[in-house]
Amino acid sequence: DFSDNAPPPRREHAAVYDAARQSVFIFGGIDSGDGANAGLPLGDTWEWDGSDWNERMPVTSPPARSGHNLAFDPGLGQVLLFGGAGRADTWTWDGTDWTELSPANNPGERSGHSMVHDPIRGRIVLFGGFNSVGAALNDTWEWNGSNWVQVATVGPSVRGQVSLVFEGTNNSSLL
Repeated sequence: DFSDNAPPPRREHAAVYDAARQSVFIFGGIDSGDGANAGLPLGDTWEWDGSDWNERMPVTSPPARSGHNLAFDPGLGQVLLFGGAGRADTWTWDGTDWTELSPANNPGERSGHSMVHDPIRGRIVLFGGFNSVGAALNDTWEWNGSNWVQVATVGPSVRGQVSLVFEGTNNSSLL
């Protein structure tokens, strides 16, 4: 514990480095403490500034969730949130507030998917996860700053709860 003001214990949350604000940012998850809220989804927003955790209190916030993912979009200077258990919504965080977006297309309900920013193409890449009935997926989508575009219906074998990273030497996203 690096701070007296730390987020409560959680699992199945999402975290990302927000380069615009030079901080680590987390949202949601499932309360894994032993109190009255243990096992319930969380909808809280926290930021680590390098020396302390700070709970952010935005006016607008996504509903509580788990199994979602976050990626930082440097072109927009915002964090992008997609999905989570039973969800197919897209949100952005600008450092002060959340905004729900209404893209024409989206990857559909999913949890346990991976997302990463591809700086070569200026896109957020989303891969796999589990659909609303728990089936593993292997489709690939990209966020172009205003809409989700499906770029592959078949990819690596189906999988979820894996990490996706951008590898700069070969300019490619890797699982």
